[in-house]
Order: sequence, then C-alpha cells, then structure tokens
Amino acid sequence: GTKYGCGGGGCGACTVMVSRYDPQTKNINHWSVNACLLPVCQLHGAAVTTVEGIGSTKTKLHPVQERIAKAHGSQCGFCTPGMVMSMYTLLRNNPQPTMEDVTEGLAGNLCRCTGYQPIFKCCYQLNNTFGCCVKDQTTQRFCGERMTWINPGSLDELLQLKADYPQAPLVLGNTNIGLDMKFKGIFHPVIISPTQVPELFKVTQKPEGMCVFAYEQILLFTKAGYFFLLIIYLFASHFSTQISITDGRRRVSIDKDFFLGFAKTILKPDEIVLSVFIPATRQNEIVHAFRHAPRKESALATVNAGMRVWFNENSNVVKEISIYYGGVGATILSAERACQQIVGRPWEEATLSDAYSTLVDEIKLGPSAPGGKVDFRRSLTLSLFFKFNLLVLQYLKEKCVLCVQNVLEGQSAQDPVGRPMMHRTALSQATGEAEYCDDLPQTDGELFLVIVTSSRPHAKIIHIDFSEALKLPGVVDMITAKDIPGKRFRTFIGYDEELLAEDEVTCVGQMVCAVVADSKAHAKRGAAAVNISYEDLQYRIFTVEEAIEKESFFLPRRKIERGDVEKGLREAEQVYEGEIRIGGQEHFYLETQSFLVIPIGEEKEMKVYLSTQHPAFTQVCFISAQYYIFDIFNVFYFCIYFFMSLKITTAFLEKISLSATGYYRGHDLDMDWEKQEGKPYAYFTYAVGCSEVELDCLTGEYRTLRTDIVVDIGRSINPSIDIGQIEGAFMQGLGLYTMEELKFSPSGVLYTRGPGQYKIPSFCDVPLKFNVYLLAGSSNPHAIYSSKGIGEPTVFLGSCVFFAIKDAVTAARKDADLTGPFQLNSPATPERACLACATHFTKMVRDGSTSGPAQPWALNI
Repeated sequence: GTKYGCGGGGCGACTVMVSRYDPQTKNINHWSVNACLLPVCQLHGAAVTTVEGIGSTKTKLHPVQERIAKAHGSQCGFCTPGMVMSMYTLLRNNPQPTMEDVTEGLAGNLCRCTGYQPIFKCCYQLNNTFGCCVKDQTTQRFCGERMTWINPGSLDELLQLKADYPQAPLVLGNTNIGLDMKFKGIFHPVIISPTQVPELFKVTQKPEGMCVFAYEQILLFTKAGYFFLLIIYLFASHFSTQISITDGRRRVSIDKDFFLGFAKTILKPDEIVLSVFIPATRQNEIVHAFRHAPRKESALATVNAGMRVWFNENSNVVKEISIYYGGVGATILSAERACQQIVGRPWEEATLSDAYSTLVDEIKLGPSAPGGKVDFRRSLTLSLFFKFNLLVLQYLKEKCVLCVQNVLEGQSAQDPVGRPMMHRTALSQATGEAEYCDDLPQTDGELFLVIVTSSRPHAKIIHIDFSEALKLPGVVDMITAKDIPGKRFRTFIGYDEELLAEDEVTCVGQMVCAVVADSKAHAKRGAAAVNISYEDLQYRIFTVEEAIEKESFFLPRRKIERGDVEKGLREAEQVYEGEIRIGGQEHFYLETQSFLVIPIGEEKEMKVYLSTQHPAFTQVCFISAQYYIFDIFNVFYFCIYFFMSLKITTAFLEKISLSATGYYRGHDLDMDWEKQEGKPYAYFTYAVGCSEVELDCLTGEYRTLRTDIVVDIGRSINPSIDIGQIEGAFMQGLGLYTMEELKFSPSGVLYTRGPGQYKIPSFCDVPLKFNVYLLAGSSNPHAIYSSKGIGEPTVFLGSCVFFAIKDAVTAARKDADLTGPFQLNSPATPERACLACATHFTKMVRDGSTSGPAQPWALNI
C-alpha cells in the first residue's frame, strides 16, 4: 500500500487523496497530500483514498495503475503508489490536464529510477471522471500518551482555546510543527487544529480587493511551497490582516513592523489571524513577486522578492514603490533607502543605477549567515529587481521521442527477447500490493531498534549513560559493541568498519549504540535520551586538501599508467594548469532502510527481511557477528522477492548446477594492479549524449531544452527496461552535475539531510524534448543473447548539461567582454552559474563585500 519514504513531506512516496465536501459551492474538493505529515486528527469528516482503494490485481485495475505499469513507469516501484495517487487526484479534479497541469500535479513526487519520462507520458495521455463520498464534520478532541489534539468546530471555540492554551501551536498544513516534532524532538502537550472552523474557509471578493481567510491561504499555497512568496507579495501590496481575540477583533497592516524577528510577529499568544485583505491593483500600478529556489518546484526559496510601483497618471514618474526581500535576513527586509532613491523620479536608467548602488549597501549578509551562498543571494536581490525593471519597461511600452531496436529477422513472434515488455512486478507496484520490508505486519513480541549516532567528527568515547533512557516507558534494553558475540566489525572492499563504535568515533553520524523498545516512537525517545560523553581529538580531516596534506589515502592506490607522464609534461610546448571540483552525490533511494529479524525454533534458524542491494554480504556480516553458523539462514530481499539460503550460496560458489537449465557463470576476469596487467572487464558499454540549455544569467537558473542520447548496449533483451535505466541514469547524472549538493558544517555535520535540503531532479527538470536511441546493428558475443549490462553507466552523460551550461556562461561572459579561463565547479548550481556569468550586479556585490567572521557557514568540499 502507501509507502513511508523520507518522513518529511519531500518525496511524495506516501501520497494519498483527501476529499472534502464544500457546503458553499456544493462541490467535493480533492487534494493529494503527504500522509507522513497529515495528522489523522485533522481528517474527521474527510474521505481518504489510498492506492489500495482504487484498484488491485485481485479485483480490477484502475486505468491509472494499468497505464503506469504498461508504460514502463516503475522500476524499483517504491515511488509508484505515490505517483499513482497524484495522477488519480489530478484527474479527479481535471479530467483533461495540459502538460503544465501534469508537471504541477506531480511536482511533489520524486523518482530516482525512471527519469520521469514514462510517468509523464502515461499521465498526460489519461483522462477520466470519477465520484466519491464524504461525511459530516464534528468537533473532536484526541488524547494520546503525552499530547492532546483539539479540532475546534467554531471560531469562538478556537479563540477560547487560544486563550486557555496560549502556547499551543496552530497546525494546518503541518509542514513546520510536524517536522520539528518528528526530527527535532520538540514536544507540544496541546495542539490546536482549526481545519473544521467554517469561518476560515471563505474567500470574498469586492471591487476594492479580495478577502482570503486564513485556512484557504494554506490550502492554496502550502503544498506548492509558495506560502512565503504570498507573504512577500502581500507586503509589497500594502495589505492588511484581521486579527481575532476572545474579546474582539482588530485590523493591522502587515508591513516591516509586523515581523519582530525570525518566526516572531506582533501577534499576542491568544490572537489568531482570521483573514487577509488583498487590495486590487490600481490603475498605473504594477505588483509582482519573484522566487528563486534550488529546484523549480517543491523547494524552499533561496531568495523571495515582492515589488510594487505606482506611477503618476500618464507618466513614468514614480508615485509610490515598495521593495521587499525574503531569504536575506532573519525576517522580511524592506529596501526603504532604495525606494527613497526612486520615488518622485522617472523610471529610467539613471534612477535605477542609483537604486542598484543603494541596494548593494542596504542588503548585507555576513560570511557565516545561515544557508551560505552569501554573494549569490545578495546578487539575486539586484537581479530580481532588474527582472522587475524589465516587466515595468514592457508595461510602459505597451500602456520525448522513444526509439527502440528491431528484433532479429526471422525471430519467432513468441520469442520475447528484444521486445519491449512490462516487467513482472509492475502491476503489483502500481496497485500497492508489492510488499517491501516496511510493509510487513507487526508480529507478537516484536521490538523496535533505533540507532544512536555520534555527534562528533573525531573523538574518544568516555562514557555512555543509559540511565535516563531506561526510565522512559516502553524502553526494554540497550545494545553496545560489547553485546556483539562475534566479530564487531565488517570488512568491505578491504577495509574494516566497526558495527558499533566502541572506543573512538571518526565521523558525525557513526553508529555508537542502539535502543530497543516496544514501539518505534518509544525507541526514538529512548535514543534521544542517551547521553554520550566524548573527548574531542584534534586530528580531523574534512577536505581533500587536508587529506593530501596529511597523506590520508584509501589503500591500495590503484592506477593504470601508459607512457611517461612526467616526461610528457616537461616536453610539452604549452601546459595548462587548473583545478575542478566535483561534488559528491547522495544515493537517495526512496525505500526506507529497515530490516526485520525473526528467530525460528531453538535459535537454529533465522529469517531476515531487509531492503538491500547486497543480500549475500548481509549473510556474511550477520553470521560473523554471531560466532556460529545457523542450520538455516534465510535472507528475503524486498521488493524483488529475492530468496537466498546460506547452503544454496555455498553450492553456487562451488559451481554446482541447481536446475535443469543450469546457470550463467560469468567471465574469468583478473587484474594484477602491481604489474598493471590483466583483464578487469569483459566488455564496455558506449554512449554519447548531447544537450541544449537555456540559461538565465541574472539568476543562474537554466532549462534543458533538448537531450539526445545514443547508447550501444549490444542487443537489448528488453528495450523498455534498458531505456528506462538510461533515462533514469541520465536524470541522476543531471542532478549530480547541476543540482545536488552535499553541504557540511565546519564541525562535520551534514546539513543537506533529506529532500527538504537536498534536491534531486523532479518532473520540472526533465528535458523538454528527450530522445533515447539504442544503437542498431550492435552485438556483444561475451554475454547472454549478445546483450550488455546497462546498470547506470549513462549517469555520466548528465555532464553534457553541465558543459552546455558552461558554454552558455562563456557566451554571457563574451558579451560582457570577459575572455580567458574561468572557474565553474560541479555541480553547476544556479549560484555558481550566476556568479560565473560575472554580471554587473555580481561585480557590484563582490566589490562592496565587507569582511566578516573567518569561519564560513559551510565547508568547501
């Protein structure tokens, strides 16, 4: 059924549809929501539809499920139920969606496998109409172990609750409070959710403007991540809000004085925002909002801006102007000095030039400002104002192809080799029936284990204090390295790694111990209560430069040399020296990392269910940690239903045939790295890619207009699977070389954890035209049916987008009379591309930069 992925509303794997009846319009409204963030207490009176509720292989498939399976829209399948429900909701609301509708409807769903192309196509081709049912709403109060959740049924009751519990947060979309509680351990004894207060669901229009009530604002803007942009827009519009308290209402203007600091406003604890009035745009007035983010959809903004200008009648002289920015301070900033430079003057180059200079001095950020990207963010304040200038000038002036191989001539129609076919588990993935490790039902006596990790980059472990954790309800026991009866380390690619750190930790996040409890929630609370005392060690390595300086290398240092490199450099007529940095990449598998271990009988048999790519290695680690070999040791690998027993594994390594058809042994490969002789690979996969991009030099944002890829994979056994691998690998490479950044704090803490901070490509990043061709006439005599293993070698082809961006930057620099080499490291994020373009605005920011603390917000790794 519904999958649990990131837990923070950033991946869409848990998407379900929520339906409510609107008594005003007499319509049923449908929303696709992230189940991991939506509290069940908010769902009274709503209908919830999950992927199991629309169809199954045992009854009847829904067209969305059937189409995504047959269009090869699933590979690992973990994201598929969420994709299905986003499509289903989109089609319930809009039976004939446009391409833009599809992109917007699927913006919150991530996929690491397919590259989005087949999912995009199958959704665009579907259209249908459906119906549903809802129930009446009533006021509800839910009491848990430590927390009370209240759904008031009227505005008066809501106001009374705020008076009784002034510190209780109001929860609507749960994108803030829910994440703080889940990931930061913040506790609220009382939570108030006003989702059933009818007064908050209205929108009224008048000639002078629109009155949007509080909850309706959340519904309109929260899911798309644009709520803060709305606030910026309203700042620029000189809007007002109506605030309600138990003894009356007051109206205030939301301006620079409304926000007192980060997440602090002039609202009193017992007050709520009832509605917001948005004034209609007046004649000769322009209002616009801008948003720049690491990804076009489902990403927190780097910088927001809201701008408004009102001209004198039949003139270009500015009567009023407002310029507001978000993302460049603890709260929304008003560029008042720049506005003063403009008011009363004509909208022309001299006026704007003075405004740019004032903005550089007015908007300041220190080197250690949270979020980093200091020069980039400051340059965006100028670039976005320039974009607004272009809109104003315009106002004043106007007062994917899929190509597969052909099968062999004379091939039988019953022979499936070389024909595109739906893979066997596609339908069960689309219906949610495919079982993953986390889907297994809880068994009697089952306990939950949560790992406690290191908070230091390099330190000695002095003491581990479990006393407070053991006092908590549900906590059963603690596990340390001393509890492992066998080997306390595992060996992988020649290196020993401790299963649980015993005396010393060498990175933040290293596993130290574990807490076992009767529920996941109790285990997490217990883990948070464990107190580890450390003695910090000074020998720390964070960067490549530090590793080279201290000669810290992974051994053996393998290399293949041909010719005399040093001699070649000495005799070369010209030698070009420089450096390029290529960032790392998070694997970002969507499936939750989990495992279930069940002892059978008298501890002579063990069943292990887990999500892994290496079940054989899991067996070796498990058995070596236990000292002895079980009579039967079974590993179940989800979701490919891979079954492996230890004795079968042994039989395979001894090359004993286990079936009538035998097995594929593979090639005898060997490499002597000392002599640099041997045969490390049986064959190679070849590919070429070409991409065309469009770059916005002012913000660094780019759009991939077209990508063409040709791949030699021999004779494909199943072209639909191979092309899916190619498309998915290319999109992962596009993320690696243009988008995905690993950011570490100066103390070694990874900032970019989860989809909230770490951005992988989404639907909006797929090339507008995406063509994949399998090279015709190719074969491979070294493998089954002349095929080649495709895996993900085409990840590197994503670099063609990087080089296209670099070409665009080169052209922009040439237009600015800048020649010669320049630095553009990978990934070519909007920040790096914008700064590399060296526009007039970035130069103004850099020339006006002031010295600050020496330690930056993030390490340059």
